[in-house]
Amino acid sequence: DRIAIVEKDTLAVRCKQQLANLSLFNSVRVSFNTDSVNNILLNIIVVERWYTWPLPIFQIADRNFNQWWLTKDPERLNYGVEFTQYNMRGRNETMRIKLQDGFTRKFEVAYTLPWVGKSQTVGASFKTSYLQNREIWYATNNNKLLYYRDANKPMLERYTAMFTLKFRKHLYKTS
Repeated sequence: DRIAIVEKDTLAVRCKQQLANLSLFNSVRVSFNTDSVNNILLNIIVVERWYTWPLPIFQIADRNFNQWWLTKDPERLNYGVEFTQYNMRGRNETMRIKLQDGFTRKFEVAYTLPWVGKSQTVGASFKTSYLQNREIWYATNNNKLLYYRDANKPMLERYTAMFTLKFRKHLYKTS
């Protein structure tokens, strides 16, 4: 490409911003060199970030730690794993899968496409989840919650699905 020499620094800053805004790299460095024929070469050096993140889940299901500490009931804990895969298929898409067991059983899948089509002005995301609780609280007595549990069936089941469509008027502007 041919650019004016006075635009060189502006081009380097914009190039660095565009690459950094993708959230695909830990660091971006843009520099210029000249070759033997006095051509200016644009050098872009990036350090990619990790794309696969397995995160453990360990949560207390009670209102706070002090409430759980009164009973120290291991059945009132949530545990599992959440997998996040960034840059799926090399298009900056993100997929999350959450598998949780314990007091609250949960299965969740989310998928995000930052843009759809060549104009890159439309993005979409989808999320679905299933949640199941083994007991519910129904009243308080002397400032303590009273719970009901049925060993044969879950007390609460919830299915959710969400679809989001994101639109931006211009490629470099998001509102």
